[in-house]
Amino acid sequence: MKQIDSYVNAVYQNVGGNKKEIQELKEEMRIHLTETVNELKKEGMPEKEAISMAIQRFGDEKIISNGLTELFKYQKKFTTNLFLVAVVSVILAAISFFSILQLEEGYQSSLKNMTQGILNVVNNKELITTTEIKIIEEHTAEFQDKYDTLSYLGVFYDEEHDSELHEPNEAQYIYPENTTISKDKINYGVGSNNWFIEAYLEDDYRDYFYLIPYSFLIISFVLLLVWLVSKIYNRNQHFNFKGK
Repeated sequence: MKQIDSYVNAVYQNVGGNKKEIQELKEEMRIHLTETVNELKKEGMPEKEAISMAIQRFGDEKIISNGLTELFKYQKKFTTNLFLVAVVSVILAAISFFSILQLEEGYQSSLKNMTQGILNVVNNKELITTTEIKIIEEHTAEFQDKYDTLSYLGVFYDEEHDSELHEPNEAQYIYPENTTISKDKINYGVGSNNWFIEAYLEDDYRDYFYLIPYSFLIISFVLLLVWLVSKIYNRNQHFNFKGK
């Protein structure tokens, strides 16, 4: 049906976009027009008149072409921007995640420096003197000034340590002074040469930082889903010429 081919080509003559997609749209339009022609022929209408009627139902090719051109531009801009925002969200998620890892690494490094510094002070000793207590206090104060997560720290000397946690009242040094705490709450421990450090470290704002990359990932997932649905919907809308 050359008249249908000419009509379809005229409609899409000035429509920009992906060539493969345009070709698919043109083919789908031909199919719908041909189906309409066949339905009209079944009703007793001659083929020539059926073709003219089918084309008339779709409307003037210039109007349709202009409408499709604007529609393609808008939809392409919308889906492109949607995809770009989704990609940016993924990038921001990766950046924030690695930043948090660096923050966590700094925290663990500071914790190790504090405990190792304390162990170095008491090494080769059995009792902590006033001078050593001042140095230990400097280590704990430095850590607390930076992170403020240390709720309890006890320094113990135990030649027969059997892997059991110590009671706070057994500590030769305790932070804060006169602290009472259940052994069940202790969540950090390290030891060397019969000296042991046990501590309770509270959760801090660092834990909430992980919400940032997760939020960006959720946003990017939702945007990519919307982008995919939009692409499918737009394509179906372009193909949906029946009933016009």
